[in-house]
Amino acid sequence: MRRIAALFIALCLPALAADLTRIQVKVTDEAGGLGIRYGAAFVGTLEHWHYNTFRATWKAVWRAPELVNFVLDSDGEPATLEMMGARFARKPAARP
Repeated sequence: MRRIAALFIALCLPALAADLTRIQVKVTDEAGGLGIRYGAAFVGTLEHWHYNTFRATWKAVWRAPELVNFVLDSDGEPATLEMMGARFARKPAARP
C-alpha cells in the first residue's frame, strides 16, 4: 500500500482505543499515541500511516510491521479493526 503523507486522522486517538472481539485485540491510548496487543505474542505501538490506517511496530523486533485499518460505522465511530487478513469487531460498551 502506497503511503499518502501529511493527511489527517478522521478521529482523535483516544476514540480509537477499544477492546475488540475474537482472539482479543486491545488498542490503548498511551501518552499521546496508541498501543496494541493481539493475544500475548503481538504487543507494540501504532504509528499513524494515512487516513484511518496505522502501522503496528511490535516489541519483538524480529516481527515485521503490520498495517492496521480502523473501519468506521455509519455514525463515524470505529466499528472494526482489520489486520493480518482478519476483521475484529468492537465490543459493545458496557451498560450501566
